[in-house]
Amino acid sequence: MSAGDPDLQPDNDDVLQVEDPAGYEPEVNVKVCNPVRVQLLPRKAGATFTKTVAAMPTPTHLLRPNPRRASVTVISDAEILIALSRASAADASMMALWPAGVPFTSSAATDLLVAAETGTAVVSVIEELWATGEGA
Repeated sequence: MSAGDPDLQPDNDDVLQVEDPAGYEPEVNVKVCNPVRVQLLPRKAGATFTKTVAAMPTPTHLLRPNPRRASVTVISDAEILIALSRASAADASMMALWPAGVPFTSSAATDLLVAAETGTAVVSVIEELWATGEGA
């Protein structure tokens, strides 16, 4: 890579905006006067799976928090209840009711818990992960 080429594989610490262990950098006031170019990281990994989930009071924990998660899509053959935290999954009234056959997409790097509205539901999950900056 030549000196003028952009770094398309940033370090994982840069992506997660990890603080410098030596201390904080001095604050700098910035005023943006023109449009700013942004570039999403490439998505270089992912996972797919399908599970049968039961109704409340036992939600199924589909995904744990992951800072590398770019997005997750959930599709179900029946109405499901969705929660993005264990606290919300403790009570069906705190979960979101999602219609059958409508994809649910989230870019949150949180827990993902689901339960069937009634009976059971077959739930498919498609997870996409950001590049790590390490060639993966």
